[in-house]
Amino acid sequence: MKDPYRAEDEVLPLMLSREPFISQWKVWCRDRRDRKKPLTPQAAKIQLSRLLDLALAQGVELTCDYIELAINQGWQGLFVPDETTIARLKRQRRETNPAKNGHQALALERKRSEQKLWDLWRQLEITDEERENVLANLGRCKTIDDVRKAMSQLGDK
Repeated sequence: MKDPYRAEDEVLPLMLSREPFISQWKVWCRDRRDRKKPLTPQAAKIQLSRLLDLALAQGVELTCDYIELAINQGWQGLFVPDETTIARLKRQRRETNPAKNGHQALALERKRSEQKLWDLWRQLEITDEERENVLANLGRCKTIDDVRKAMSQLGDK
């Protein structure tokens, strides 16, 4: 008996032959199979071609986000997304992954550190002058590692 066609075993274009795309493609294929709408060889080739075009234009990460959106929306196919959808995916990626933007990541780490400091200050008796000095030092940190180093030095005191 001939093995049934499995779209996830399709040869991927070179640009898409890496994580996280491989995993996301397999999830898409399984989702279609679970919905009793498995991809045909022709449909898989067309969808991979469209996904490659999207990856070339917008990047592999956004392409993976698009596949996830299609699964969450219950779509049966993958089509070229319109500009509104692309903008929404980019905005969601920025909001959920601030490390993509170094300044946002640094600000987030400072905010987390400040929260830890306030929690610590509630437990310890610390003067306003000491508190201001610590916050000023934290504000001068240029990298996430600087923030973490400053926090670890505080822990040693």
